[in-house]
Amino acid sequence: MSANSLLHWSIADEVHWDAFNDFHTEAPANFFQQEPATEAVFLFDNAPAHRRAEQAALAASERTVKRLPPYSPFFNPIEELFSKLKAGVKVFVTERRDDLLTTPVGISKKEHRRGLLVEAAGRSMQLIQRVEFAAYDRHNYTYVHAALDCRDM
Repeated sequence: MSANSLLHWSIADEVHWDAFNDFHTEAPANFFQQEPATEAVFLFDNAPAHRRAEQAALAASERTVKRLPPYSPFFNPIEELFSKLKAGVKVFVTERRDDLLTTPVGISKKEHRRGLLVEAAGRSMQLIQRVEFAAYDRHNYTYVHAALDCRDM
C-alpha cells in the first residue's frame, strides 16, 4: 500500500514460506507498474515469522525492509487495512447470512464458507478508498514525535 492506494494484495489458503516469498516477489513488480517512481519498502513488525522473511527480503536487492519498534501498531499501515477488511467482511456476512448457513449440494461446508469468505475479502479490498490511505498516513504522523521522544501514547 502507498499513501495513494492499495498496490498489491492476494488471498492464500494458508501462508507458508513459498506463498510469503511469492508475495514478496510479485509485490515490487506491481508497485513499479502502478507507481514507477516509488521504491518498494516492506514493513515488518516484531512477529517471530517475520524474522526469517526479513532475512530473505534483505537478500533481494530490489527490496527495502524496515522494522517497526515493539508495540507500535499505529505505525503499521496494515493494521488499518485489516480493520477495514474485517469491517467489510462483517457487513458481507450479515447481508449474506442465509447463504452462509445453507451449504449447496455437492460441496463441503468448508469449501462453501471459504468461497464466501474469499468473495467477502475481495469486495472489501475493492471498497477501501484512496482518501483513507492518505488520512491514515496523516493520523500516524501525529505519533511520530511522541514515539521519538519515548513518550507514552
